[in-house]
Amino acid sequence: MQLHLRILALLLVFTAPVYAQNPTLNLPELEEWYSWPGAKNARISYLPNFDTANGGRNAITQMRDGDPTWYNQYPYDTTNHFSWNGGSFSVIQLDFNGDGIADYIDGAGRVYKGVVKNAPPVLVDSVIYDRGGGALPTVRDFNGDGYDDMLTPDEYGNITMILGGNDFLHLRRTIVKMPVPTSLQRWVGVGGYINEMGKGRFIAYISDSFSEGFFLYSLTFESSSGDSIVVGIKQLDKIVETKTDNNQQIFDPTIVTLYNSQVDKRIALIITKTLQVDPSGLSYGYRIENDSIKFTIHNASWGTVLAGSIDGDKQEDLVVAGGRYVNGQLQKGFSILSGNPLDEAHIRAWITQPYCGYSSSIVYVGDVNNDGIGDLAFGSSDGCFSIFLGLDWRKLSASDAPTTPDFTLHQSEPSPIGKDGMAVLPITLAHAGVYTLDVYDLTGKRIGEMFHGELPSGEVRLPLDVKSYNLSSGMFALRLTDGKHTRERAIVIQR
Repeated sequence: MQLHLRILALLLVFTAPVYAQNPTLNLPELEEWYSWPGAKNARISYLPNFDTANGGRNAITQMRDGDPTWYNQYPYDTTNHFSWNGGSFSVIQLDFNGDGIADYIDGAGRVYKGVVKNAPPVLVDSVIYDRGGGALPTVRDFNGDGYDDMLTPDEYGNITMILGGNDFLHLRRTIVKMPVPTSLQRWVGVGGYINEMGKGRFIAYISDSFSEGFFLYSLTFESSSGDSIVVGIKQLDKIVETKTDNNQQIFDPTIVTLYNSQVDKRIALIITKTLQVDPSGLSYGYRIENDSIKFTIHNASWGTVLAGSIDGDKQEDLVVAGGRYVNGQLQKGFSILSGNPLDEAHIRAWITQPYCGYSSSIVYVGDVNNDGIGDLAFGSSDGCFSIFLGLDWRKLSASDAPTTPDFTLHQSEPSPIGKDGMAVLPITLAHAGVYTLDVYDLTGKRIGEMFHGELPSGEVRLPLDVKSYNLSSGMFALRLTDGKHTRERAIVIQR
């Protein structure tokens, strides 16, 4: 199971120390904007600028019937624009041949070459590569030759590397045997990165009968006979502690973050000791520079690193799985942390997790609703796909801070809305009152009023009739207001 999925499935107790600085009940709650049932895998693949023929629209894949690729930036629809022949559960975007046009390798190991910037990628026939373990690969130019490479660790002390090059039929694949002790108890690949000098580096967690810690290695590359390549491994630095007995576990390898910011260029390693060793549950932050691991801060922020910002700035954010109590009931969800984890922790928002499966993933998916702020997608193993809108919390006033909304819009039934234009909008209302429901296009233009009147508290199923508006196929936004607060939900129409 890949690292970020393990993190998101942690016991809720691990997030409690983080919340101490900013209780989750006082956080703004990100709005669920759209959901689409039918997924068969939790993992979501985000493919920026996939549709270059139409302005570089971003795209998403998730394992579904037909292995679809659909756009997540307006004009939005769930129409399939490209199929992956069974590999949609994990599509990796990279530039294998260094021509500036994105290439792809799907979950089944098939390679797709980007040919021109105004056409979809082309399957490279008869080429299937074993991508290695189940972890999410790291894409970087590890050997410094100008071509993207893909690095995937397994759970046995091995790293699978697929090295880019001009010839798609002969991409070089190699297995790197990491140096592990004979008394090895556990090995976890944390991730790879490129250091300040442009050199490939890798960090691993190693536990044996005598000690436990995190090790920083260099990766060197030498060509050999034929297409083979020899990868050299050298230990550069480490964080190691001695065990009191061989059953002791000092660090928790599932609570670890390698934060490799493409914005401020800082690399951070965040690790956590087990509660038996450190009852505070706080994490230790180390900056990595000049091939050294340097302690920086106790009580650092750990979590899954997002590929971008969801709060209106440029700095990549983090997400942490956890729970909070609302009216005495435990509510599962995620906390959003802003900025580099070596800085002071800034927990900014909360997401209530949809109940649809144990394993889950949450990823950055660009600006979905065209408001200039990045957004998130949530997926689970039992059919979930949901989009949550990002929020510029720097612009929130004190009155905006309470998080539990007075009303919530759920996904229309059916979704997408078919040719007859008829649907139902489920709404949860905390209070009875006068409400107005309007429909907008995704440029923010108001199209018309769909409802105005009294609604009771509780669960309400509001009939929708969109056929009178002559709306074309695509995505639109419904906005419900009580005069003080507004909630939004996207709908999709397919003619």
